[in-house]
Formats: sequence, structure tokens, C-alpha cells
Amino acid sequence: MISPESAVRTLVVTPLFSIIFAYAVAKLTEFSQGIYKKITALLLIAIISTNLIIYCQRYVFEYPRWHTDLWLSTLGETIDYADKTSYECIIYSSNVYGTYGYITIPFFTEMSPSQYHQFDVDIVKNKLYMGRWKVQDLAQIENLNPNCLYLLYGDSQSDKPRGKDGEILDNKGYQEKLIYSIKAVNDVNYYRLVEIEKND
Repeated sequence: MISPESAVRTLVVTPLFSIIFAYAVAKLTEFSQGIYKKITALLLIAIISTNLIIYCQRYVFEYPRWHTDLWLSTLGETIDYADKTSYECIIYSSNVYGTYGYITIPFFTEMSPSQYHQFDVDIVKNKLYMGRWKVQDLAQIENLNPNCLYLLYGDSQSDKPRGKDGEILDNKGYQEKLIYSIKAVNDVNYYRLVEIEKND
């Protein structure tokens, strides 16, 4: 399961560092006199410019490739593709993002609140059925339905590119046929839609 932790939680302290830095800059320029004031100003401009360049490099070019799985990169496209298919049921593996499918599925399929409430989803009782969408732990299902489409998680750059879901299918004697997968910006396939069939 993907960890829901996020660096966004640390943003609350960002203003504090800005205030401290601004105070230090004000004091430095206040105490500097003559030529030292110009040197201090040039030094501060150089430091700020360097930090701005490093920030832009990391934010624009590097950050999109870091932890794209935590930002659920390509999950929306995968759910949207699955929702437009004609399969009678779609099994959303709990290994994709835990049981949070009860949030991500209605969001990415643009399900209306009135329709969602008709399904009587209950996270406590693990009742996570939303029409043809079902959030399930594949390991807990004795016989998998080969008529369903399966949304599975697997990092194509890991030691086990088919992930835990692939292991579960192998252990239960099923083989998968890839229907759809899309690479994230870091060139990794995190999610895949598959059909399954029992090995002979």
C-alpha cells in the first residue's frame, strides 16, 4: 500500500522561515555602512538568486519525477479509462491505495453525490461497492471473477514489477492480460488494468 504521508504538512512552518530570513536581511543592511553596504547587498542578491535558480530547477524539472506514486500520478487517467469500458464489474485492488478507493473512484469518475449515497458505502464494515466498482483485497477473495476488469498496482522499475497484486494472482493460479497502463512523468507504470484467466 502507498503511504499517504505528504510533504505538504510541513508547509505550515514556511512563513516562519521567511520572517526570520527577512529580519536577518534587514539587520544586515541596517548595520552595514558605505562600501560594506553595497557588498552586503550584492552578496544577498547573489544568495537569493542562487537559491531561486536551485528552487526552480528542483520544482520544475526534478520534483515531478520524485514520489509521483504518492501524488497518485496517472491513477485518474486509469480510473477514467476503466469507467468508459463495458465490463460488468471493475475490481479496484486495495493494494492500489488502500481502501481509499471509496474516495478516488467517485472523484475521478465524477460520480454525483446522490448516486454515491445510493450505494451506501461503509468503510467500517468494509462495504466498498459502488455500482460495478468494487474495492477489494485480492488475497481475501477465494475465486476471482474472470469477467471483471482489475485495476492493480505495480511499479515497473521495482524488483517485482507486477507488485503484490501480481504475486497474489500467481499464487491463486491466474494469469493476467494487460488492457491499459500509462507511464508517469518518471517513466514508471504504477497502475494497470488487466483481464485475468485461470491457468490450465
